[in-house]
Amino acid sequence: MQPRQYIIIKWCIYSAFTLLLFLLQGCVLQYIRVRGVMPFLYPMLAGTIAIYEGRTGGAFFAVGLGALCDISRLGPAPGFFTIVFAVSALLIALLVEYLLPPSFLCALASVSITFFLTDMGRLLFYQSRGAAVEALLEVAVIEYLLTLPLLPLVHRWYRRLHRRLSEEY
Repeated sequence: MQPRQYIIIKWCIYSAFTLLLFLLQGCVLQYIRVRGVMPFLYPMLAGTIAIYEGRTGGAFFAVGLGALCDISRLGPAPGFFTIVFAVSALLIALLVEYLLPPSFLCALASVSITFFLTDMGRLLFYQSRGAAVEALLEVAVIEYLLTLPLLPLVHRWYRRLHRRLSEEY
């Protein structure tokens, strides 16, 4: 298989798997609510791919994922998720390159970074509009804690995909 074909097939498989997780978010997870807050899978996806695909691949995937998230979800501002996911993917790629090897601990750190940047961006935006900081922090913590139990599953699937796709080329 030629390198260009390999790259196209790899990203099509990643995209198809991500689409399945989008469906999981839209069809199942939106009905799981604690105090009105539901799990938010998209930051986890952006962070997990950045672990395995590095700065370029992780950032491009995060931009695409962020754009889809901006289109399908109501964000604080147009392009909010695109920018936050891209910045977090770059930070995570640097973390993997210089500090932590790709592992579950690294996935936990990457998800935490992505959620932190997403929630702090939302907090700053909504606080400037007069929202209560305590309520925003409560939503952020509940959202993170509801999403975190899905990390082993998502990390294992993306790790398995990455290993299988890396073996074939």
